[in-house]
Amino acid sequence: MIKRIALEDHKHPNFFGCWNLENDSLCDGIVEFFEKNQTKQRPGVSGIGALDTSTKSSTDVSIRPKDLEQESHQVLAQYMEKLNECFFDYLEQWEFLKGFLDRVHIGKFNIQKYDSGGHFNTIHSERTNIITLQRILVWMTYLN
Repeated sequence: MIKRIALEDHKHPNFFGCWNLENDSLCDGIVEFFEKNQTKQRPGVSGIGALDTSTKSSTDVSIRPKDLEQESHQVLAQYMEKLNECFFDYLEQWEFLKGFLDRVHIGKFNIQKYDSGGHFNTIHSERTNIITLQRILVWMTYLN
């Protein structure tokens, strides 16, 4: 079950949707997955793959969609099912999207951990280069 969170437009003019997954065990499972997979953890990179800790200081685990088929990634597959519920709810809110967005392609994504003092310290946009120009929707999930 997901729960849409109503936002006042005048307070959040560039923020179009917010949901509570209402599943703390799922969030805990993602954190556990991250912690158990230390061999997959890498210093976070930004932009086109540049490692620059003055811009971004995090630890990342990159996930390819094909990885979700592995038993070891089951918690992430469950998460993507919840994310899909959010997507369909979003389509109900913004009906014009149904005319051209009948399915979405999700590429590689990151699970990121920011330790105390960690940061993303630059202006951020999801469409800053030719690689990301086609993006229509993006998501972020806070686990704690």
